[in-house]
Amino acid sequence: MGEKTEQNQLCLSGPKGGARGIRALICDDDRVFAGQLERWLYDYHCSHCDGPLQIVTRWDASQVTDQELASFDLVFLDIDMEPENGIQTARRLRKLHSDAIILFVTNYIEYSPEGYE
Repeated sequence: MGEKTEQNQLCLSGPKGGARGIRALICDDDRVFAGQLERWLYDYHCSHCDGPLQIVTRWDASQVTDQELASFDLVFLDIDMEPENGIQTARRLRKLHSDAIILFVTNYIEYSPEGYE
């Protein structure tokens, strides 16, 4: 799913990456944080990886359709969202696209163990 670049950084590649590039989803109800994460991800990708990157940001996971969710290679999920939290979204994603990379983001340490289910 990934390859090491000369700078020893991980960049996505493979059948879903390839010519169409990487599709990333940021799903967080904190719009300021989501915007910061989007800028960081874009900057990192531009300086360390080849190929296009498409970033989609949503503030409500329940608004992401199954078809759209299945199209992402890399997904950042806030655990503490409503009405659908990040754990529920991750479970939905695993049923649709088991190869997607999921990263949980949260301000609450008590939620972190759920991310390892």
